[in-house]
Amino acid sequence: MGKRIVLFSYGSGLAATMFSIRVKGSVDDIVKKANILNRLAKRTAVPAEEYISTMKLRESSFNKHTYKPTASTSHLASGTYYLTEVSAQYQRLYTLHN
Repeated sequence: MGKRIVLFSYGSGLAATMFSIRVKGSVDDIVKKANILNRLAKRTAVPAEEYISTMKLRESSFNKHTYKPTASTSHLASGTYYLTEVSAQYQRLYTLHN
């Protein structure tokens, strides 16, 4: 109680947000629902080469329209939203992964 927590959202590369909150009550319900330690343990390590090629693909698609991503979604956790298309009007369309 009374501690300050800094929160950071890195967004999609266009903008980021940082703010702080002060704990004034129990966070037990948040801890239980977020299940952070379990989610962190489920992360998948990838070789640097795979990360670099993924970032190059993202760079090549930056600010494109009439675009459909080709990357696999099999690694995504259930309940994750992912980009499925960018329309000719730059509208970003997302789908919920089950």
